[in-house]
Amino acid sequence: MKHSYYVLFSVIAVIFTLFVGVQPALSLPQFAVITNSKCISCHVNTQGGGLRNFRGWKLLSDIGLLKPVHLKLNKLYEYDGKTNMVLNRKLTLGTDFRLQMARSHKSKNSKRRVFPMQAAVYADYRILNWLHTEASYNFGPKKFNGQQSWSASVIIQPEFSYTQFRVGYFQPSIGIRFDDHTMYVRRIPGADGNTLIPPYYSEYGAEFTYNGYDWVTFTAGVFEAESLAENFVIDNFGKQISLIGDTQNLSWLGRFIFHSRFFGGEKSFFAGSSYFVNDDFSINDFFTGISIIENLSIMIDYTRTAKNNMRTTQNIMMDFTYRLLEPLLFTVRGEKGETVSEMWGNDIKTYSQKIVIGVQLFILPYIELRPEYRIVDTELYKSSRYALQLHIFR
Repeated sequence: MKHSYYVLFSVIAVIFTLFVGVQPALSLPQFAVITNSKCISCHVNTQGGGLRNFRGWKLLSDIGLLKPVHLKLNKLYEYDGKTNMVLNRKLTLGTDFRLQMARSHKSKNSKRRVFPMQAAVYADYRILNWLHTEASYNFGPKKFNGQQSWSASVIIQPEFSYTQFRVGYFQPSIGIRFDDHTMYVRRIPGADGNTLIPPYYSEYGAEFTYNGYDWVTFTAGVFEAESLAENFVIDNFGKQISLIGDTQNLSWLGRFIFHSRFFGGEKSFFAGSSYFVNDDFSINDFFTGISIIENLSIMIDYTRTAKNNMRTTQNIMMDFTYRLLEPLLFTVRGEKGETVSEMWGNDIKTYSQKIVIGVQLFILPYIELRPEYRIVDTELYKSSRYALQLHIFR
């Protein structure tokens, strides 16, 4: 019965993908809000993240505070070529490597460490003009419940269209896909809060995204729950159990995003919501972004999760990003979250609050530094720390 839902959903979505109108569209998050484009404008998949298509690669290939020629690195960059595509432009390649220096907030005696966060490679091969397949692999160790090392999918996407049907093993399009897994909108608030939607969360499933209009995007999906079931919740009697009671139950996803441009197309606005549900567990996400003042983006994300009669969480995030220079972005972000757990007839509340002040600095093409200062407050501790992230990509 479970697989019959897959078949029915997939057949309808494939037919619709191949025969609907094919208008290109607009993007998210901060960079996309400023540049007025949709995630799929720069990425292979509709939810963003992962492999960049030619436009996404080209957009960042020349951005750097320093030019390679000034450091006598121009010969090294000459090997880069004029595209991220090979084999007669059928194969697209990419990579993300992140290294972070940070110190835990939980103890005054915690030591500052340097550790890898990501070492991922991506590939996409276009079999036909309307059919391609993509895959990714992260060489880093598995650190979070539900995290997986790989993803792969087959994508049906008519040429010159952003409407897409995808089937395989990949991350459902829940809310906005940020690249910072420490954000509370994807965690359980509290001093010991676990990651709910970890980096490289993947499930077997199918997803259809309709981008036939430039003012709205619709997404619908159906997924298995093996990875989600790795997360846990504490029941009414203090016992740790799986977040998903029956892994045979399918997860269902719905998402929509409204887009608008104004002042001659120079300013942009989007607002949307997603609903992800599996039996008695659900994730509601509401988000919006706006760019009115030149080079300034404002983003708000509210997420609520519920496990019936056991736990509810609420998180809200507000992010201000200002592009001082083409290779330099200044960010201030505030986050607040609360968890209510029902245990032994009582409501047990935990909370997390955080302010992050940081910079995204593209030193050279494909090399980014992110220095940040984080102020954290929970029910058990308060602390402030600085952190530094090195991001190398292509």
